[in-house]
Amino acid sequence: GFIVRIHDAYHASREVKKELKQLKLYNKYDGVFYSLNKEGLEKLKPLDPYLAYGFLSEQAVIELVHRRAYTAVKGPLRPLNDNQTIETILGDKGILCLNDLSHEIFTVGEHFNDAIQILKPFKLSAPVGKFEKKILKVNDSVEEKSGFIGNIIEEFLEKIL
Repeated sequence: GFIVRIHDAYHASREVKKELKQLKLYNKYDGVFYSLNKEGLEKLKPLDPYLAYGFLSEQAVIELVHRRAYTAVKGPLRPLNDNQTIETILGDKGILCLNDLSHEIFTVGEHFNDAIQILKPFKLSAPVGKFEKKILKVNDSVEEKSGFIGNIIEEFLEKIL
């Protein structure tokens, strides 16, 4: 699954801010991959007013990894666009290229946690058009449409990629 922070937490409790920080969602429109199993969904439930999350297609995962993936492993922050870096970091786990990394993330394979550890949060731009107001009803009731939004997350990402 994929999580996007859609709301600033100015008036949130310390616990909520701490949870958002643990998820590496520091700013509005930061996004991360996350295992949306039963335990993961339970952990995200208290954060629903601040997050939108759902499942992505394999094509969307590939596009995100190829277009927007950054890493800071073994050096400064840089785009994750060469297979040599991936092979150096994750080669012992059988992940040798960007496509292997995308596949591991999409299938939530046995090395999923290792794969997402090397990625920095995705810095996404604000949605184009009136998506926020129309779908998420951000003006007054972001809490109403936030949380688990299923496949709408795919439409959301199309607007900001």
